[in-house]
Amino acid sequence: MNTSVYFNFFVDGDNYSSSIKIADLKKYVTINVTDSEVKLQCNNNQKLFYSTFADATYDNFSFNTPDNFYKTKLSKLLSDFIKAL
Repeated sequence: MNTSVYFNFFVDGDNYSSSIKIADLKKYVTINVTDSEVKLQCNNNQKLFYSTFADATYDNFSFNTPDNFYKTKLSKLLSDFIKAL
């Protein structure tokens, strides 16, 4: 059984992923909504997201969108997803 969640993304036509352990996602991550993004932010700046883009760990993973409707909807979907894990 896989114990991590993976978020796939594209940069300049190349496919990358960012992953985090399910236990860490449920316990240490907060959803923050800003003017341009919905961010999964690790508490206390812990670097729990591993990214294949730079082969490094980060303290967040963000979804960029300028539209308030989509930010609200995405935030709710992410919250429900994390609760369901």
